[in-house]
Amino acid sequence: GIRLLCEVNYAASADYAMQFRSLGWAMGLLSSMGVGVEFGQVDNFIDDLDRLSTELQRTNITLTEGTDLVNEFNATLSSLSDVGYLSTSVAAHYPGMPLVLKLSKNGGSLLFDINISVQGKVNLLDSPVTYDALTQSIATNTALFVKGASISEYSFAYSRKVIDTPFGDLYGGAKAKLYRVGLTKSVLGIADANGDVGEFSQDRFDSGFTHTSAFSMDFGAMLVARHYLLGASLIDVTNPKFDYNPVGTNCGSLSGQAQIDCNTAQSFAGEVPTNEAFELKPQLRLDASLHTSDKHWARMGSLDSTVANDPVGNEYQWLV
Repeated sequence: GIRLLCEVNYAASADYAMQFRSLGWAMGLLSSMGVGVEFGQVDNFIDDLDRLSTELQRTNITLTEGTDLVNEFNATLSSLSDVGYLSTSVAAHYPGMPLVLKLSKNGGSLLFDINISVQGKVNLLDSPVTYDALTQSIATNTALFVKGASISEYSFAYSRKVIDTPFGDLYGGAKAKLYRVGLTKSVLGIADANGDVGEFSQDRFDSGFTHTSAFSMDFGAMLVARHYLLGASLIDVTNPKFDYNPVGTNCGSLSGQAQIDCNTAQSFAGEVPTNEAFELKPQLRLDASLHTSDKHWARMGSLDSTVANDPVGNEYQWLV
């Protein structure tokens, strides 16, 4: 995955960025962007599931062929369920953002920003493959556990130089954020995929998002000297939470494919949480920079001091 350095300590950095202006504004010329792909240590994850889904549609499998398929797929599914998953993410700032306004020489600066991100993750829930000699077919309750999230973040920050110290200028700031979060979760039987697991899971990902909104706050401080910068940010101190749609409940009130998916989820009740929430836990992020006196060259870095979870359940702790 990629995260760009322009995200470092927004809560306190806006006025520092405008330190040589008494009035004025600045904006991002192009949207910064990050793309991430992560997958388990298995080959042909989707191809193997496509083949299983295709074989599940057949009704002319001989006993010998059926026994071979059962042995093959049970071994494959055992491996895939242990390490098989696919996770993707895309994040970008809205074009022209962030926008910074310098209020006055000593009055601080305002920052406005909009960024969006989309994430998805697919895990395998395995179940034994069996052969039915009467119908000359194989069967399994193996399913995909699909989770998706779309996050829009609208932020407003104020920062200013607080005091001159013997070690450098101390800047402080606060950022208010409005999150608009869409979450979706479903359990999908491989037998219903008709040979195309990727398209089948994508269709579910694109529909059924539950949207909620919540406010949060960041606070930051930066000590800026001629050749170095040290910063710290407290992120999401209000600990906002967002609920996923429940799965595997009240299946009798549903119909069609929705009821089929619900019954599939119910069969994995011990592995898939019925009710689940995504929680933005508070984090401490540390920033540092060594730079030339004209600021033309810099070595910058940041570190998340704690581990957190993203919306689809991946743990992360960034070192940039």
